[in-house]
Amino acid sequence: MVMTTVPFFLFLATALVLGPAFAEEMSVTQTAFTHFESGQVRPVALSPDKRFLFAVNTPAGTLEILKIGRRGLQHVDSVRVGLEPVAVAVRNRSEVWVVNHLSDSVSILRKRDDSGRRRGSWHVANTLYVGDEPRDIVFAKSRRQSKKAFITTAHRGQNIPHDPQFTEPGVGRADIWVFEAKKAWKSDVAGGEPLTILTLFTDTPRALAASPDGSRVYAAGFLTGNGTTVIPEEVVTNTQGLPEPTTNFEGVLQPPTSLIVKYDGQHWRDELGRTWDEHVYFSLPDEDVFVIDNRTHVPTVSASESYAGVGTVLFNMAVHPATGEVFVTNTDARNEERFEGEGYFAGHSLRGRFLENRISILQPNGNVLHRDLNKHIDHDVPCCDAPSPQNKAKALALPMGLQFPANGRYLFVAAFGSDKIGVFRTRKLRNDSFEPNENTQISLSGGGPSGFAIDEEKGLMYVMTRFNNAISVVDLEAGAEVGSFAFFNPEPRHIVEGRRFLYDAQLTSANGDHSCAGCHVFGNLDGLAWDLGDPDISEINNPGPFTLTPETAGMEASVHFRPLKGPMTTQSLRGLDNHGPMHWRGDRTGGNDEASHQPNSGSFDEKAALRQFNGAFVGVNGNDQPLTSEQFRKFSEFVLDLTYPPNPVKNLDNSLTDAQQFGHDFYFDRISDRFFACNGCHPLDPDGNAEHGVRHPGFFGTDGSYSFEFEPQTMKIPHC
Repeated sequence: MVMTTVPFFLFLATALVLGPAFAEEMSVTQTAFTHFESGQVRPVALSPDKRFLFAVNTPAGTLEILKIGRRGLQHVDSVRVGLEPVAVAVRNRSEVWVVNHLSDSVSILRKRDDSGRRRGSWHVANTLYVGDEPRDIVFAKSRRQSKKAFITTAHRGQNIPHDPQFTEPGVGRADIWVFEAKKAWKSDVAGGEPLTILTLFTDTPRALAASPDGSRVYAAGFLTGNGTTVIPEEVVTNTQGLPEPTTNFEGVLQPPTSLIVKYDGQHWRDELGRTWDEHVYFSLPDEDVFVIDNRTHVPTVSASESYAGVGTVLFNMAVHPATGEVFVTNTDARNEERFEGEGYFAGHSLRGRFLENRISILQPNGNVLHRDLNKHIDHDVPCCDAPSPQNKAKALALPMGLQFPANGRYLFVAAFGSDKIGVFRTRKLRNDSFEPNENTQISLSGGGPSGFAIDEEKGLMYVMTRFNNAISVVDLEAGAEVGSFAFFNPEPRHIVEGRRFLYDAQLTSANGDHSCAGCHVFGNLDGLAWDLGDPDISEINNPGPFTLTPETAGMEASVHFRPLKGPMTTQSLRGLDNHGPMHWRGDRTGGNDEASHQPNSGSFDEKAALRQFNGAFVGVNGNDQPLTSEQFRKFSEFVLDLTYPPNPVKNLDNSLTDAQQFGHDFYFDRISDRFFACNGCHPLDPDGNAEHGVRHPGFFGTDGSYSFEFEPQTMKIPHC
C-alpha cells in the first residue's frame, strides 16, 4: 500500500527499544495517583525542521522532547508543565505551547542555554491563565496580520476577567481565547493578556482548525447534541400515548414514561414518525462548528457562517489544503430509538447500533456531508447471533485525530477505539465511493491512537498511543508500524490495564464499532437521554436502602425495578466509588447478589454493582459474549478510580461568595421537599468524616440510598 511518492526512509526499528529503557530509568516509587482521564486533542507536533518531536505526557504532566535521527528516536528532555496536558503546538523552532487541561493554563516553552541564548535546554518561559479546562490550540496568521494563538476553553473558571452569567439566557458556554503569539511569552502581565475572548453559543468547545491562508479559524463544540428532546410522561399519556410495547414479554403493564423525539428539519417525530410539534415549546440553535474571521487585528466570530447538524460528539477537525473543506471526526447517537437487549418482544433495540462513527465534511457553500466509516456493516443482521470477523476487521471506532498531507489526496484518521490509522482517498471519501477495507488501515501495537504528526519527506508518521503512553512510528510507504517509544507513566497498573475495556470496540463489540466510551466519553458522559428499558426481562427486586418510601409519603407504589424505565440521561463514570448502586434507578446493584450487611457490601458494594453492567457488553455494545471475570475485574478497578476535576468556579482558597454562602446554608439547613433539607438526601461529606468516628472515602451527593419522589418509579439518589 503506497500513500506517498517520497523515497523509503531507512529506519532502524531496533533503535526504538530505547523507549521502555527510558521509562524504566525514569521510574519512581509509586505514590497515590488521581485519575482524571482527560482526553488528548493534539498530542504530538514536529519542529519546523522535522528534527524534533514534541509529545504531551498527560498522566505525568510533562512535555516529552525527542530527537529524530538516523538511528530512530532519542529522548532529549522531559519538561514539567501543568496538570493533564492534552495539546501541543509549535510556533517556531525555539517556541512550543502546551495546553494544560486541568491547570486551566498554557505553558510556553522556549530554548536557552546557561547564558540565556536561544540554543540549549527547553524551559517554561511563561504561563498563560485561561478559562476552564482548555483543550486545543492552533496558530493562525493571515496576510498583513501577526500570528495569533487560538485556545478553546469553557465559559467559566477562576481566571476569566468577566462574569460568566450562568443563569443569563442567550449566553454561550464556549470561549475562544486569542493571544498575540509573539508578545505572549514575554508578557509582564501575570498570566498573560489575551487580545480578545470570543464566546460561542454552544457547550464546552474542543477542536480547532485553521485554513491554509490563516484567514479563518474553525471552532467546534464538543458535546453538541443531535436534535433530540423529551416529551413529558403526562403529555405522552394524555395525547398519543407510548409506542408499543407498553408491557413486558409477560404482558405485565409497565408504568407510563416520557418519550424521546428527534427534530428532522421540519418536525419533532418519535420512532413511529408521529409529530409532537405542538408540545415542544422552544428549541436551541443547533450550531456545532463556528467560523472565526482572522483577517483583522482583533478576530471576530462570523455572524453569517456556522455549521449545524455536524454530529453528536465532535472530536477533531482538519481543513483540506486545496478546497477549504473542513473534515470533522465525530460520532452520532441514535437515542431516538428505544431499548437495550435482544429486542425479541419489541422487535427492535439499540443493541450494537446506538451510534455511527463518522467523518462529516463541511463545504464552503454551507452543505454538510456525512460519511459512515462502517457502512459495510449490515445492521439488519443481528450482531450477536452471527458475529462477523470480516466486519470487525474492517471497522473503525471513535475517530479522533486526522490530518491531510500537503497535496490533500489522502486523509489519515486515528481510530482510538480500533488501534488503527484509517487511510482514505479524499475524493472517494467526499463522493462516498470508498469501501471499508483492512488493507487501507494501519494496525498499531500500543492501542488508543489519539493523534499524530506526519513527516512527508521521510514518509514517517508519529502516533500517540494512549493505552501504553507511547509513540508508535509508522512507515507510510510500507503501511506498517516499525517501532514504538514508551514514556514514563505514573499511572498504577490497574488503570493502564483497565483502560482498554472502556474504549476498545474490537474487544467489546461483535462488529468492532461500539464501546462504552461511545456514551461515557472519556469516562464522563455524552449529554444525552436514552431509553434503555428491556421488555424481554421481568421485574427485579429493589433491596434498598430507602431514604423515603411510598408508604412514608402516604402513597401506594412499587419500589422495584420495572423492565420499561423511560428516558434517563447518561450518568458519568466519575466518582462512583463509595456511592452505592448505579444508574438513575439504581437498578445495577450488588444488593441482589448477597445478603451481607457489612460496610461497603451488598447494596453498597460498587464492584458488585458494576458486575451487573457486564450484560451491557452484549445488550448494548452488541458483543457476542460478556467480559471474563478477570477482564471485568480490571475494568471495574479502572472505573472506580475515575475522579471528577475540581470545582471550576469556587475560589481557589475555598472561600465562598455571598451568593454561594446563601446556597450553602440553604442546602444544609432548610427543608426543601416537605421532608428533608437537600443534604438529607444528597449528603456532602468530602472529607469522609462519618458518624461515630468511622472514616470513609467521602460522599459527594449520595450515600447510595433510594428515594420515592412521587414518580411512577423509585430512583436512586444520584451523586452531585
